[in-house]
Amino acid sequence: MKILKIILIIVLMLILAFLSFMMYQGIFDSKVIIAILSLITVTIPLIIKEISKHYSNKQKESVDDTVSKNNILMSGENTFDVFMYGHSGSGKTTFIQRLFTFDTSPIESTPSFDYYQFDVPLKMKDNEKSTITVQLADYKGQDVTQLFEAAKKNSYIDTIIFIADVAPTHSEKKEKLSNEQIIKLYSDDFEKELNKRINVHRHKYLSEFLMQAVFTYAASDFLKSVRFVINKIDILEELKKRQIIDSQLDIEEYVLNQYSETIHHLKEFCSHNDIIDFKTILISAEKSKNTKEMFTDLLNRFSKKLKKTINNER
Repeated sequence: MKILKIILIIVLMLILAFLSFMMYQGIFDSKVIIAILSLITVTIPLIIKEISKHYSNKQKESVDDTVSKNNILMSGENTFDVFMYGHSGSGKTTFIQRLFTFDTSPIESTPSFDYYQFDVPLKMKDNEKSTITVQLADYKGQDVTQLFEAAKKNSYIDTIIFIADVAPTHSEKKEKLSNEQIIKLYSDDFEKELNKRINVHRHKYLSEFLMQAVFTYAASDFLKSVRFVINKIDILEELKKRQIIDSQLDIEEYVLNQYSETIHHLKEFCSHNDIIDFKTILISAEKSKNTKEMFTDLLNRFSKKLKKTINNER
């Protein structure tokens, strides 16, 4: 491939030199010029294609080397593999910390993912206890192309959790916001600030294209469940309690309506991938509201599938 690129570049240089010579000599034969321009039109895309292919391969080799060296996951049929995708600041880390009260440090980190592993007790029979190994990949959202590079390293994903929220974590100056500061921000113009936050998710992380990329990365025969989790619902409940927003407002209905387009696309992608277990859940990771219930439901679904597999093997 390297020799081909060199030849193509030399050919292009000769063509350009010949064209320059003709112009210098005042020779303007239309047929010759058309032929030369045709050659250039064919040659340039070939050069660009070869250079792009070379660059893409280099990137792939770099990611593959990193993943191989770190020995990131031991994915398999007997582990519960979860892929979390969402905007930084949407509460993914808090969600993990509240869900698993023991050590929540990543077992491995790469530029695109933090990887966690937990052993969760599970009752397999009436008097028999076992554990399920939960392996959780938290996508950092730096470069969507890394989804495809990592796909070959984890083909056993059972569940995708898309995470969004209804309130910012940082100000426009990148300063950490307390709950009181968020409430004050929303007190000035609730609908404007809420829509601004939701649009960040829609455009940067939950656009139709990016969600399609996630499904392309994660979809396999193992993928059975998808959850769309909307975090920080406690902020809206506090706003309602303080009568900053209408006390008669149905918060769940209101938030679901705000994210209706995202929910619609997720349902479509699930349908296209034959996934029937899709739910949208409003949570507060900080207050541990609906988090453990949601994950327990997912674990129970996985354990039933695991028990069925074990029984079939017997």
